[in-house]
Amino acid sequence: MTSSAKLAPEYCWRQELDQHTLYLAGVPIVRVEPLVHGLIVRSLIHAPNLQPLEVMVATVPRGKALAIRWTAEREALIHKACSEAAAGAKQDPSDAVESPSISRWMQN
Repeated sequence: MTSSAKLAPEYCWRQELDQHTLYLAGVPIVRVEPLVHGLIVRSLIHAPNLQPLEVMVATVPRGKALAIRWTAEREALIHKACSEAAAGAKQDPSDAVESPSISRWMQN
């Protein structure tokens, strides 16, 4: 499964252990990570009028394709939310620490 949606070059994927996270301006947007016997695609950015994403997928490429499509369809909202999050992180860097994922606790 490939995604026909394309994102601007300022979006980037980072892999940390078994997690793949999509970033914009240093702000994590969507993560593909293991959960029990599969993978979950979960949105990390929160904003008004932005419905959260949480979907199980079979493979990392499918998860990334879904994340790209979800992001492309909401690009204006995500761009605004990332700008606000980046501005807030500059004001108070202690709030920028990301919480550990609950999926780590649910692994067998």
